[in-house]
Amino acid sequence: MSPLLSKEKLSGLSAKRSFRRCWRSLDYQLAKRFPHELSGGQQTRVALARALAIKPALVLLDEPFSALDQALRGEISAEVVALLKESKTTALMVTHDREDALVSADVIAVMRKGSVVQYGSPAEIYLNPISADVAESTGDVVTIPAHKVSNSEVISPLHNVGASRARVDLEGLMLIRPEEILISRVEDSKGVRAKITKINYYGHDALIDLSIEGVSTPVRARVAGPESYSVGENVFAHYEGPFRYFVEP
Repeated sequence: MSPLLSKEKLSGLSAKRSFRRCWRSLDYQLAKRFPHELSGGQQTRVALARALAIKPALVLLDEPFSALDQALRGEISAEVVALLKESKTTALMVTHDREDALVSADVIAVMRKGSVVQYGSPAEIYLNPISADVAESTGDVVTIPAHKVSNSEVISPLHNVGASRARVDLEGLMLIRPEEILISRVEDSKGVRAKITKINYYGHDALIDLSIEGVSTPVRARVAGPESYSVGENVFAHYEGPFRYFVEP
């Protein structure tokens, strides 16, 4: 008998079928080990397999990947999601890691002070947050001052776009994702002048801090790597993305 699960825990079920279902999703060698002999990723796999062995209606995953290093987290997360889908098991995952939530979930519920403040698909939550707080909890955000001057126009240091949220003639904030800020060395009618003040290079992409007139803090743009810009270079920046305007509290 495996040291990881005993027959007594499966009372009322067919132990043989349950064990087959449990270990089918694992490397069989894991079934022969004790918990202290397993790595963090292996412990996560085994814990989920044990939970699914009794065919539960719902599985609670409480920060399931928090103890794993970044390289292993993506691999284990994909395995867990695949196993849950294969077994047609509903899972409720509690996490503070926004990437875990966006990658793993079919539906996200954002909670504040014990209440759900927004509910929807990962794309809905990411692209159309109901507040600045929700936007910041689901991804990097660029905040710039904006002024709504009519029911169809908002003015900011970065762009003029149509508006549909908030009341007329109020100071507010535009919330922009870094990947929605496009930069170029070629001037166009949409762009504003900007100066590169910092570059954080990550290999697959880079985050570039821009100094733009009228914005007191750096405006951060994400570009695909390898980047070809340099600190101190003058460029043109413009915004292309969904509209997010919020009145300042």
